[in-house]
Amino acid sequence: MEFFRSLPDHLRAEKFAVERILVDGEHAVALGHMRQIVLATGKVFDSPFAFHVKVENGLITRCITFEDSLALARAFEN
Repeated sequence: MEFFRSLPDHLRAEKFAVERILVDGEHAVALGHMRQIVLATGKVFDSPFAFHVKVENGLITRCITFEDSLALARAFEN
């Protein structure tokens, strides 16, 4: 939870659009596109994404993020 709380300290979201959600039992996948500004560098991170979420007893027990991690790493470079 702390990871998600700290994101606004590092990134400013300009766009976060979920385009499709697929559900199969306790698993769901959200597909979309995001555009964020890295606060430390002012660089843009622009990427499609997929979140694989597992829900058990009404609680999210796993969330795996798929994004262009190389583009994100480059956006953090000075």
